[in-house]
Amino acid sequence: MKFRKASRVFLLITLSICIQMVNSATTTRAAATAGKSTHTDAEILRKCLRQVGSIDMASELQKVQRYSKWTKEEIPCFTRCLATEKRWFDADASKWHKQQIADDLGADMFNYCRYELDRYNEDGCEFAYTGLRCLKQAEFYLPQTLKNILSCASELNVTMNELKKYAGFPEKEVVPCLFQCLAKKLNFYTSDYEWNFDNWIRAFGPMRQDR
Repeated sequence: MKFRKASRVFLLITLSICIQMVNSATTTRAAATAGKSTHTDAEILRKCLRQVGSIDMASELQKVQRYSKWTKEEIPCFTRCLATEKRWFDADASKWHKQQIADDLGADMFNYCRYELDRYNEDGCEFAYTGLRCLKQAEFYLPQTLKNILSCASELNVTMNELKKYAGFPEKEVVPCLFQCLAKKLNFYTSDYEWNFDNWIRAFGPMRQDR
């Protein structure tokens, strides 16, 4: 019984997030096309490496190239500098500029990391690193999640109006087997039919509670 209740709660949460993702997907694509400046990003990279990097620039660049594989910040305070220069992070107040992130990257990218960006850390360098790492993960995982959501919607002939009904937390599932379709595609369950929270977090971002 507890598992069934938990499943229903997660169903409602999942589909509410799905609605946000589908509604904001166009925004993200537009932001990615209009807001990217390779020249500006290169200037920021050089500036931050000069400020916080070592004298061995070649070695530092190699570290930056494998940034997506970092398990800890390999160049101390590097990501704080990057996030500050992008106007996403206030280094003095150790606070994220959430609206700027949403404007630059799109609403779904921001929503993916909204709880991570709220997790205050008095260590500004660590706070900037975990937040920027989350945004990098969102860049990788969100397209996969959206693809699966749209696939299930297509397979079950789900309309946007039907999806929107989930935002009101209905007593019963509006579209039969929609959550089951998503759960299978995103591997939300283990072989023992327990929740696979790692896959949940990859699909929708960090949860509200502390890590």
